[in-house]
Amino acid sequence: MKKYILLMIAGLLILFSICIDLAPNLILPIKEKLIIYIIAMLLVYIDMKMKNKREENKIEIEKNRKIGITLIFIIYSILLVTLLFFDGNYRRMGFKGQIKIFSKEHFEFYSNIVPFATITSFFTKYIENNINLSIVVINILGNIIAFAPFGIFLPILYKDKINNIKKFILTMIIIVFIVECIQFITKSGTFDVDDIILNVLGATIMYGITRIKKVKELIEKILI
Repeated sequence: MKKYILLMIAGLLILFSICIDLAPNLILPIKEKLIIYIIAMLLVYIDMKMKNKREENKIEIEKNRKIGITLIFIIYSILLVTLLFFDGNYRRMGFKGQIKIFSKEHFEFYSNIVPFATITSFFTKYIENNINLSIVVINILGNIIAFAPFGIFLPILYKDKINNIKKFILTMIIIVFIVECIQFITKSGTFDVDDIILNVLGATIMYGITRIKKVKELIEKILI
């Protein structure tokens, strides 16, 4: 039981956050939510490092490393899912509202298939003083950062299958496209081609950074 205590605490923290997200009248502020998930990931990382410190068998060390990274990736994925589909801070209602799915109004309000239309709209509104700079930064930079960790996790967890930038970009396009479709169908967000562009861009930039020799060595050093 003792050897799983850190993982159990991490699991309870995630469960606590999810329960608040699913509760109808409760909202967990973004900063607090991020802190909870970061703590959970750190606990998994510490657990992995402690196990490997006591381990001498290289096969077991690699096994612990793979499990630890996978768990951290799962925690990050849960965080992403809650932010995209259930987070009250962004009014992720999901299936609520009077607009019928796949109706003309649904496509008008919940989709954008014109590249850079949304991005241009944000900058235009800012120039015209209709929105604050913080809103532009959150929507543009936030979309770039949100999927950036995929640039770290996918090459490590699927290094045999995703072993070049073309495969990585294709994988990311598929993942983000599916996410956008689910948001559109559930009305928890919109299907926006600009989100796909920004999400894939963020992940690709991170992928490129992790391909730099010194950065790659640093990541390996941290995770071993």
